[in-house]
Amino acid sequence: MKYTLNEKYFNSIDTVKKAYILGFIYADGCISINNNSYRLRFNLKKNDIEILNFIKKELKYTGPIKLSKNKKYCVLEISNKVLVNNLIQLGAIPNKSLYLKHPNIKSSFEGSFIRGYFDGDGCVGLYNRINYMKPYIVICGTHDLLSWIQNKINSVHKLCKVNNIYKLNFSSFNTIYNFYNLTKYYFSLNRKTVLLDKIAAYIEQSSRIKNLNNGETPKPVRATTVASTNSTLERLTRESDNTDCDTVYSSSIYKNEANKICLM
Repeated sequence: MKYTLNEKYFNSIDTVKKAYILGFIYADGCISINNNSYRLRFNLKKNDIEILNFIKKELKYTGPIKLSKNKKYCVLEISNKVLVNNLIQLGAIPNKSLYLKHPNIKSSFEGSFIRGYFDGDGCVGLYNRINYMKPYIVICGTHDLLSWIQNKINSVHKLCKVNNIYKLNFSSFNTIYNFYNLTKYYFSLNRKTVLLDKIAAYIEQSSRIKNLNNGETPKPVRATTVASTNSTLERLTRESDNTDCDTVYSSSIYKNEANKICLM
């Protein structure tokens, strides 16, 4: 059976939705060309099917989203030469993991692209210290792409390299807040959005942002302070499942930190 879609969807990146999907494809999409077969494929955990439904609707694709044999993963596979060639022109190349370059898109869509990429290849969590908890964000990728993201969120954190994969790690309130404000666009993965919303609200309540606190360096989040706020970081550890940082941390510099709580 032949399925239909809007094969010209990626002719240009002129909406935040397109930018988000492009970012997600950079992270979790698989582009392949074999003989005369041009294919875009996603293989996600079942609880993230919302993203595939969103992409399917945006592309007006009439094909199905399938479940893997073990019922743990959802798969969306689209075969179309025009669509795939447009994605390659936009930088979403086959065998992309080690070679991705930052996209050439309008600045007004960069935040949405970054959020799509983060939803695919990033995680948010907490450092669980003796007397406080501190949020952090980690994003994996190539040196070029992560350096570009660094610049967009004004991050001074250095990239680290583990097994040919670079990681951007940041935990300062300023950088997390910059990231949050840049990337809170129309669509994003709900389970990560909920956490980031709560962390951003906590940062705002705590008045730890430098430009709102007379240049004072942000201080750690004390457990006693956390417990007294409406959206506490402590509650996040109880409400969230630890499903999304396994790949990020499989060979990470944090693999020996027993007190790291990976949330999403």
